[in-house]
Amino acid sequence: MDDSRQSVPSTQGEIGLDDVAYVVRSSWRFCLAGAAVLGGLSAGVLWTQPRQWEATASLQVSPPAFSSALKPVALTVQSYQRLLESPALLSAAKDKLVTAGAMKADEILVVGRQIETRIFTNKRGDDTASAPFIECRARDQVPEKAALIANTWAQIFLDNLQIQMREATAPTFSLIENQYQNSNAQLLKQENARLKAATEIRLRYTETQTRWNDLLATQRNETAVALAKYQNESDQLLSERRNSKDLSLRRVQANAQAKALADMRGVQVQIESAQRGSESKPTTAESPATGSERNPVGERITLSPSLSVGIYGDKKSREFLDQLKTQEQRLAENLASLQTQLAVDDLAILQLQRERDSGLETLKEKRANDLANRINSQQLELGNLALEEKSTLEQFDREILRLKGLVGSLGINFDQAQIAKAQQNCSDIRLSSLATTPEEPLPRGAQGKVAVAAFLGSLLGLLLAQWRNIGRRFGAKPA
Repeated sequence: MDDSRQSVPSTQGEIGLDDVAYVVRSSWRFCLAGAAVLGGLSAGVLWTQPRQWEATASLQVSPPAFSSALKPVALTVQSYQRLLESPALLSAAKDKLVTAGAMKADEILVVGRQIETRIFTNKRGDDTASAPFIECRARDQVPEKAALIANTWAQIFLDNLQIQMREATAPTFSLIENQYQNSNAQLLKQENARLKAATEIRLRYTETQTRWNDLLATQRNETAVALAKYQNESDQLLSERRNSKDLSLRRVQANAQAKALADMRGVQVQIESAQRGSESKPTTAESPATGSERNPVGERITLSPSLSVGIYGDKKSREFLDQLKTQEQRLAENLASLQTQLAVDDLAILQLQRERDSGLETLKEKRANDLANRINSQQLELGNLALEEKSTLEQFDREILRLKGLVGSLGINFDQAQIAKAQQNCSDIRLSSLATTPEEPLPRGAQGKVAVAAFLGSLLGLLLAQWRNIGRRFGAKPA
């Protein structure tokens, strides 16, 4: 049997070992040739490419232990990674590098080729959302340039982050500070206004009280002077009435006539006694009164110079006794008239005294009413001032209480704003370590790449061998 006949694979639907052996025997030279060609080409290309140097700057995500409520919400690690890889940030980093002369204007930073970011976790299986580090890696043919690119990229990111934080929080901080300062100023203004109003009202109250006290003291003094003057006038009127000439004369006349009447009655008693004695024993008696005298009313009383009472029923003694009785009667009438006039005068004086006393009481009552009215007016005016003070101060107190509540609430926000303002330069992410100039270049990975190229070359040789076999099969003539 011919060998070529034996090496042809079966045409059955199943693939057997003979088929595999046939493929290997017919294509191994092509597989080796393809692997050698592609592997050699890849090795040559790798060895001819310049070496790459990689520098890494580390960013640590570490939110502060105490943060303000007004501070913007911290971003996740993935959000920071997207910001690092954003075109705007890469453009800003490139502009700074171009300005520094580290890059050319036509060069660009491409993520995944020149630069890349990686989230670093401490333990395997950690969630990347809680990872504490982000690595900023930069590659270049010059090691110093790679380190500069990584550091500039990280620094531009931190600077932009702080600028964005300031721009986001500055209007809020400014509004809170203005409101807090304005509220404090209004509170201080209200407190000063309350103090001023209280001082003014208290001064008015004191002045009003002093004025009324002076008025009341003046009125009391005037009342005392008026009452004393009225009392002096009353005493003077009563004294003038009591010491008037007519009244004094009538009193003198009344006293004189009363004395004369008493003397006359005494003489009459003596004469009558003498007459009774002469009836039993004749005696000679001398009259006790001799001569004549004038009574206070101008009437003359004549007494015998020598009245002898002799025998019982003497005629002259009887005449003298009758004359004496007549004068006594007339004197008694005059005395009664004088006493009546004196009684009328005393009644008039008593009436005058009562009128003056009534007038004094009326004056006292009028003055007391005037004083009471002024006291009521004083109390009314002082009460109105007290009500005005209470109402005014209550209004101030309500406004001050409202402003204190507002200042208290704004003070909390103001404290939070100060904390957030102080933390503007302390973001949740900071530069942990700068990129340093790498000492060794990146490994080229030649073995793996050459192996991959050789494998691909063997596959290509296999395909070429099969294509050749297929061409031969359809091109062979039948026997």
